[in-house]
Amino acid sequence: MSGTKTFAAIDVGSYELSMKIFELNSKWGSKEVDSISAILELGSDTYRYGYVSNDKINELIDCLNKFKNKMKEYDVKDYVAYATSAIREASNSLMIIEMIELRTGLKVKILSNSEHRFMMLKGCAMFMPEFDEITGRNTALLDMGAGSIQISLFEKQRLTATQNIKIGAVRVRDM
Repeated sequence: MSGTKTFAAIDVGSYELSMKIFELNSKWGSKEVDSISAILELGSDTYRYGYVSNDKINELIDCLNKFKNKMKEYDVKDYVAYATSAIREASNSLMIIEMIELRTGLKVKILSNSEHRFMMLKGCAMFMPEFDEITGRNTALLDMGAGSIQISLFEKQRLTATQNIKIGAVRVRDM
């Protein structure tokens, strides 16, 4: 398969870790070839205590090492790894990112809320055939996550306002 390469996308979320592996080819585009995930409630620590515990950090690193091994199986050379609010809001976020790189070799970028929401909306626009039709009317899109709810308002296909409210499923459950 000349011209084909593999790529991995890793999401370090508040409730779950996930990785998708894609084959990329200039002729036929991309296709997902594998997907793995693990439940790890990092947000439960962050939203309750303000930091991620050592036990959860060790679980996170073990899981990321499993992801790395899966990447080796597919000969993945390029990847992106993003962390969201559970890491972003943790008082020990920089230590977590350094420990991940030291113990796995993976570089994880912490997304700001704005970056995270931009990627989510871009994904909706790309993969929802009806996105233009839906946002052509006065529309509120809700992104309900573990740490927060994002409300994005559209008018005539233009994003007019967006607001993040810290009342996600894990955060509310742990109150």
